[in-house]
Amino acid sequence: MEHGIPRSYYRVDIRDGRIENVVPADGESLQYVLASEKQLMDLDTFCTHQLHFSVFSVDSTFFNIGNYYVTNTCFENLRVVHASGKYKGRHPLEMGPTFVHTHRDENCILDFFSALDRMIPNFRYQMQAIGSDGDEATMNAIASEKFKSHLIKAVTDQAQLDGHFSNNRVESTNNNVKDWVGRSGKVTLPVFNRKVEEYVTCQQQEFEMAIYANGPYDLASHILI
Repeated sequence: MEHGIPRSYYRVDIRDGRIENVVPADGESLQYVLASEKQLMDLDTFCTHQLHFSVFSVDSTFFNIGNYYVTNTCFENLRVVHASGKYKGRHPLEMGPTFVHTHRDENCILDFFSALDRMIPNFRYQMQAIGSDGDEATMNAIASEKFKSHLIKAVTDQAQLDGHFSNNRVESTNNNVKDWVGRSGKVTLPVFNRKVEEYVTCQQQEFEMAIYANGPYDLASHILI
């Protein structure tokens, strides 16, 4: 582990497109993506299937880590469902790649999607539906001619798609991540990177427990391989 990024995580320096495991030194145009191999595999599986797919949600949110923006992503894990509670029988939201950046404009978000395309070849052109919290930069990027022109649906404000995807659930996921990272006091980038990795690891372990009929989730009746 170097500079707080675990070996199982990718860091993409969007300026040159290299995939490395080291956070670059702080700078005016710092941009990098945190994503595990399992997150990328699930993102490809659950957001690109033509018949059974999840909305890919992109949500810019605030973390107290200095002059940086954080864009979180999430999608439904279609292999499992909530075993009990308010969302019993519904697929839980899985945290996707996290984008840390110093600028917040259309080109910056397009850079993020270009990075995802390098991690998952042609992902931008295979995903079936994308959602946003209404952030102007994200919406402009989605509407851009540089973006996929044949999306099944672009979901503004996380309007429900097939009754399963809503903004309240996305906000709840973001709040869970914020609580995990820590709401009080400034968090350094290495600490933030480590906390995100810990959260994702814990979430993946809970998904895997469904195989043994244990934990907060059950296996879905129809499982995408």
